[in-house]
Amino acid sequence: MRFERCMGWRVTFRDPADPSKQFREITFADSDKIDALIARTPTRMVLEDRQAFEHGIRRGLGAVNLMLTKDQYLKLLR
Repeated sequence: MRFERCMGWRVTFRDPADPSKQFREITFADSDKIDALIARTPTRMVLEDRQAFEHGIRRGLGAVNLMLTKDQYLKLLR
């Protein structure tokens, strides 16, 4: 998942099998929604991952490798 500040927060999802292919885009009003989205997945970030995420939020651009359940992945593909 990539995120960037652009008239809100644009979040794009890419398939790790083909990173050049974007398959979903969502826009959030604030960065707290991105954090909440991550919390709904089985993704667990170690301290370095959390710090990199927070640094990306401060910069306005970043990425997180999400772990998704099969159902969550299928929902993103719709």
